[in-house]
Amino acid sequence: MGFTIRDIAAVCGVNPSTVSRALRDDPRVKSETREKIIAMAREHGYNPNIVARNLAAGKTNTVWFFLGSLENEIERKPALQISSMIQEAGYDLMLVLHRGQPDLFLRLFRKLTQKVTDGAIIIPCGDFDIAEMKKLMPSISVPIIFIDRWLDDLNCPVVTSDNRFAARTLTEKCLDAGAEIFYVYFKESDNVARQRKDSVCSVLAARNVEFYVDEDSLQEALKRNPEKSLAVLGNSGRELSSIIKARFSNYIGERHIIGGFFDFWDQPSKDFFQRIFVCCQDFNSIARHASQLIVKMLSGDHVCPDTFIEVSPERFKEI
Repeated sequence: MGFTIRDIAAVCGVNPSTVSRALRDDPRVKSETREKIIAMAREHGYNPNIVARNLAAGKTNTVWFFLGSLENEIERKPALQISSMIQEAGYDLMLVLHRGQPDLFLRLFRKLTQKVTDGAIIIPCGDFDIAEMKKLMPSISVPIIFIDRWLDDLNCPVVTSDNRFAARTLTEKCLDAGAEIFYVYFKESDNVARQRKDSVCSVLAARNVEFYVDEDSLQEALKRNPEKSLAVLGNSGRELSSIIKARFSNYIGERHIIGGFFDFWDQPSKDFFQRIFVCCQDFNSIARHASQLIVKMLSGDHVCPDTFIEVSPERFKEI
């Protein structure tokens, strides 16, 4: 019989459980002890059967983080923050990229029914088969947390921005800057966009301010009011800038135009905007709350399934 965990423990003067943790590179084991155990294992050619050990323990010591891409700050920041906090708790973070593709997202989500990880933190993609996800949920035994965007009726904790407050504040800033007509452009593909759109429209309706959510009505309004200043509100500054150029260029002229967007303005100049306001979400705080929740759930502590945490924006800035 080959060298076993018990043999390593006896030689190193520690418990077998300490050897097991050290070979998993668990940060709870002192570095000096861990190095001694690993050196002893190497010397005697001990290679743990990770798959068998995980099956026996019913654990993988990993947490999956579903995200669309690492190319933008919105998803990169939480990945770094979550990775740091998860590792401190003795877990490794595995990045699961769905690239915003509904079929791929659903296929990866389905793997959670196989308990391939101990828990999952999820930024879902925009469009997918919600009915199919609801069918899968009873078969998923690991804790799940949604961040940024979420799905109704899945009975999972959510950590997101305070989108209503953020949208209201952007609207107020545009009003204070002199906006008289508003174009409200939020694709209602998820709850975040719907919350933002509803909040903007509520503020403007209460103030009796002229606003439009469709292009044809906006064009007519701009024709009737060539001198009135225009505010454009939406998620993406780049997308809205392209829309205004392509469909409303004939109505811009010398008009005063104000923009209100989320997270960043990544154009080299203000383009045709005179003023631009940006809401910067606090992704580090969102990630921190999500990490604390998942670690708590993994430790066996109770977390209400309907937990819904809204994080205030980090700041508002003018470009």
